[in-house]
Formats: sequence, C-alpha cells, structure tokens
Amino acid sequence: MMSKVNTTKSITTDRELELDMSKLSKEFQEEKKVKVSIPKAFARFDGDTLPVGLNGVFIVIPVDGKTYEIPESFAKIVEDYVTKYEL
Repeated sequence: MMSKVNTTKSITTDRELELDMSKLSKEFQEEKKVKVSIPKAFARFDGDTLPVGLNGVFIVIPVDGKTYEIPESFAKIVEDYVTKYEL
C-alpha cells in the first residue's frame, strides 16, 4: 500500500519565483563574459534576433554577424546552436 504524499511543500508562490528569477539573473550578469557572433545567414532560419533561455532567464542576441559579449552559460548554448546549423 502506498503512503499518502503531501506535496504542499513543493508549491512555490509567484513572489518566490520572481525572487528566484532575480537571483539567477544577477548571477548570470556577474558571470564571466564570452564573445559570440551569429552569422547573418542564420537570420533566414530564426529571424533577426535569437532568444536564448537558461533556467527561465532569457537574453536576446542580434543575428547580424557582429560580436557580442554574453554570460558564459548562455554562450555555450549559442555555440551549440551555431555548430548544429553551421552552413
């Protein structure tokens, strides 16, 4: 027989979620910055900008071939994207 599981401890309020997101955002801002560039040719696949999300925090990177400095965690996602769709 299964025991009854009380999941109320896992319920998070909107305010708690907002605080978590703010904390994560601050951590990403303080992270080491890495230079990334997304070739203009990629715009035909995803448009003029590429939104990149990590744990609910998003940044938007222009797809224009220019170099931008972004937090290292996000840079890894962008590098994977560029490598996957390398022209």
